[in-house]
Amino acid sequence: MFMGSWIGTRAKELPPPIHDTVAVDNKWIIKLKNQEDASDKIGLMCAEALGELGYQRFKGHCERHLRGNRMIVMRSDDKNEMSKLRNALSDDIEFIERDVIMTSFSTQDRTPWNLDRIGQRNLPLDGTYKPQEGFDGFGVHVYVVDTGIFAAHEQFAGRISFGSDMIDNDDDPEDCEGHGTHVAGIALGLDFGVAPGAILHGVRVLNCNGESTLDSVIAGLEWILDNHTSTFPGEGAVINLSLGAYVGPGQRIQSLDEVISELISVGITVVAAAGNDMSDACSYSPANSRDVITVGSTDRPFESLDGISFFTNYGSCIDIFAPGSDIISASIGNTTNATQISSGTSQAAPHVTGAAAAYIGANPGATVAEVTNAIISSATNAIIDGFEVDKIYDNDNFILESHTPNKLLYVHFEDENDTRNPPPPPPFPPYPEIGPHCRELYVEIVADNFPDDILWWIEGPSGHVPGSAGNFTSKSVMLCETGLHKFRISDRSGNGICCENGEGSYALYLDDQKIFDGDGGFGWGAKAYFEVGDEISNATTIYAAHGEPAIPSHFPPPAPTIPLASIQPLTPVPAEKPPAPAEKPSAPSEKPPAPAEKTPAPAEKTPLQELVTQRDEKKHAKFEISTLIAAVVGIIALLSVTYFIFKRFNCFCCNRVQPIPEDNLDDSHKLANVI
Repeated sequence: MFMGSWIGTRAKELPPPIHDTVAVDNKWIIKLKNQEDASDKIGLMCAEALGELGYQRFKGHCERHLRGNRMIVMRSDDKNEMSKLRNALSDDIEFIERDVIMTSFSTQDRTPWNLDRIGQRNLPLDGTYKPQEGFDGFGVHVYVVDTGIFAAHEQFAGRISFGSDMIDNDDDPEDCEGHGTHVAGIALGLDFGVAPGAILHGVRVLNCNGESTLDSVIAGLEWILDNHTSTFPGEGAVINLSLGAYVGPGQRIQSLDEVISELISVGITVVAAAGNDMSDACSYSPANSRDVITVGSTDRPFESLDGISFFTNYGSCIDIFAPGSDIISASIGNTTNATQISSGTSQAAPHVTGAAAAYIGANPGATVAEVTNAIISSATNAIIDGFEVDKIYDNDNFILESHTPNKLLYVHFEDENDTRNPPPPPPFPPYPEIGPHCRELYVEIVADNFPDDILWWIEGPSGHVPGSAGNFTSKSVMLCETGLHKFRISDRSGNGICCENGEGSYALYLDDQKIFDGDGGFGWGAKAYFEVGDEISNATTIYAAHGEPAIPSHFPPPAPTIPLASIQPLTPVPAEKPPAPAEKPSAPSEKPPAPAEKTPAPAEKTPLQELVTQRDEKKHAKFEISTLIAAVVGIIALLSVTYFIFKRFNCFCCNRVQPIPEDNLDDSHKLANVI
């Protein structure tokens, strides 16, 4: 009876593959249905995979057991073996999914400002941060699931509890990379942490390179589930996941989502980093898990303005933003007070983890829903100026203005200094209708070897231009407003579209006249500004190599939007040759001739035109200097060659010894001639 149940016949297809760039070759996670004999069936499945039962419908090798022996990690020679297993055991298998590589979400760099920012509603920063009484996370357990922790660091003195290491399979989660220690310091460090009274547990699931596989992460979360509920029943806890993997649009990691759901069900809050690819966080796991608090990153304030970090992911899966650029915290090293400065959504997430611990500490027994609601509802709304991320488009669908929250973490959970939480910004006004008054912008894209990384869009004076988003294909866009426009292009891998992975480029043509030519070497992204009006204007560009550039200071504030329907239709004026120079004037007579009719003064240049003129003048000056240097070098080379030829001619011709007639040669002369 048991064997009959084991040898199933109902076939099912394997689930859609996880994105290949992070999938682990020939390694799969298999979960059996929740049955009393699931553990026994896994044993039989593993034995059959090795050919130990006398028959073998599939091949493989079982590795780590998970989820109370209802889940197994299996290696197989190829995907076909998993299909055979799926078909053979379809009545008993709940799902099969490919293992993936998990990495830390962090970039490197400098300076302390983050705690100051989350402790006040408005700028400028006042240079202080002090948790409110009772809001230091005292007694709350914080589990940092990462590269481990440097337990001897003075930032954690007296607050280290036991942990686990899923890489070395022991109970010493020593950090050999530094990422986990840095993250822990932000969450609860004595000087750098949001909740300096919380208890730290290190759970090492990433190796010394800051990466590992999905099964290690699941094993670490399962360890927390088992040990916290048995050792600290009823005590508050928060898990920080500053890691993840790109799984693709619409994809989820079911095994990871399940264990996270179980953690939530026992009262443990889970916080996850959104990712650092300037992409939709819903394509990343665990950021796309429904039960976690997903955190995007903001940059340090600039000129009393908050802005998002240039690398942060975006989208409807984001719950809140927190500081993530240039964050100082604890580090591994030879001393117990080592520090480093890092950037990433990995650094943003532990701010929220610390805030959750602080709230639980002040509100013992708070449910996960209450903790989540307290953090999100108390966040400062609409404070992130020029919220660039809400203007990103996907296949011309305006997906972010109403879906990515403009919310910045605020840890005091109430207004201070009588400030008020501002309402969300109003929607953009409707765009003018397309008609003969509009102008055509053609965006020419030449992709590199990774076209799927490319995303571009256009913003007008009033916001989004309908139909103005694209990817690796060229297209035309109709512009129906006058004023300053912005073309923006990004690359998800951060290396542009030129040079490293192919020879990509892009160009902009306004009414068939080229206004900008980009070489594609822009790193994470670039912006090109141009004006739409009565004249064709060249574009100026700023590259976003490290940071999110604002509109240059030489641009005036945007003027009120004027629909092009209110002016006459425009026809591009072809460039004309400059007029011939006037003849040389004759000698003046006694009486000067009547002055010619006064010519109108040239129109005043716009700041953008002035910028382009200055750029052209600099290029022209550099060209003249280069030409002069080349001319001097050419003259020197010509003189050198002439001198060399003259000397050779003088040697071979003018001083040549006259030949001796053959008849007058004696034997000594003949011998010398031969030698």
